[in-house]
Amino acid sequence: MKWLGQYNKKTADDISKLLKANKYHGWHRAVKLARGILITDFSNSPPAEIDSILLKISAAFDLAYQRFLDLQKAEAQAKGVESAD
Repeated sequence: MKWLGQYNKKTADDISKLLKANKYHGWHRAVKLARGILITDFSNSPPAEIDSILLKISAAFDLAYQRFLDLQKAEAQAKGVESAD
């Protein structure tokens, strides 16, 4: 709350009140990625299909990140070739 209060005091105060009243319930879903974990937080119980949706999101993220790494590698190789000329 201290960290959040630096950026948004009202939200930090509201969350503190909820926690003190013990009325806040959080639901968390985590999906393993190739190089990490995708964690989502819900303030309400998530729908049953959320697990399949998160699997699709994680697969898309893994693919996009792999393409980024491939492009980064190709760029480094191209710069290496250019500097040799």
